[in-house]
Amino acid sequence: MLEEIKEIARLQQLYSSDNTPEMKQRGVFIRSELPNALKKHWNQFTDSITKFSKDLSIEGSDGIGRKTQAPWVRIFSKELSPSATIGYYLVIHFSTNGKYCFITIGCGASKWDSEKGDLVKYSNNEIKIKVDWALGVLKKAELDMSHFPDEIDIGSTHSLPKSFVKAMKYQLSQIKNYPTLFVMR
Repeated sequence: MLEEIKEIARLQQLYSSDNTPEMKQRGVFIRSELPNALKKHWNQFTDSITKFSKDLSIEGSDGIGRKTQAPWVRIFSKELSPSATIGYYLVIHFSTNGKYCFITIGCGASKWDSEKGDLVKYSNNEIKIKVDWALGVLKKAELDMSHFPDEIDIGSTHSLPKSFVKAMKYQLSQIKNYPTLFVMR
């Protein structure tokens, strides 16, 4: 799994919104290789999230049409988050310079507009309401959020919604093996 993450990080440095050979390769790693590598560790996820472990799934996206600077892979409950635009989930993000990956608790930042036939970004206020609600639920449940101490900044040159609740930031050059990545600090 670490090899897949490092390859995505390498390809991040070659970003283009066009479907270049490097972006095609990054897409394969985001949509297939990393999700498949994560599935090899499935028992570790399901043991940690017992209540929704029966319907956990993994998916990745590198953009619809044009390639995005902010590809992601999410681990989610099909019941609680049937699409990336609905609910909350664990997400792996990558910095544009290829030096960092972030594990975040995130939520959808866009919604489908059937009149426009396209995704429309939530306003900053709508996202703030969603994020504040999620933080309130986590606090009320007395969950330890100290595992997610960092703010996320992937270095995007595009305006990205701040739909990430909290993050663990990893400098990829410092990670030597898989367990290091998902160990809660």
